[in-house]
Amino acid sequence: MPMSIKVEGSHFLIVGGGRIALKKVKKLLHFNVRITLVSPVVDQAMDPVLQHVMWQTSRYDKECLHEVDYVIAATNDKKLNGQIQIEL
Repeated sequence: MPMSIKVEGSHFLIVGGGRIALKKVKKLLHFNVRITLVSPVVDQAMDPVLQHVMWQTSRYDKECLHEVDYVIAATNDKKLNGQIQIEL
């Protein structure tokens, strides 16, 4: 079921630093949003977009959820993605 949401001015948290996270960042850059990326390392392909996001070079922690409007779990770790979903 297609749906749309107004994201202008929102703060997004993206957890992950690989190709899935890169895809999400690229899509969000078309909107007037703030993006915080949480990942200890990122794929080299992420380099061109890092200047447009706030990159926290740490592992995900529940504290990352404070002061964000939307969260995207974009890791290849199903357990971590599930943990993020539960902690929302």
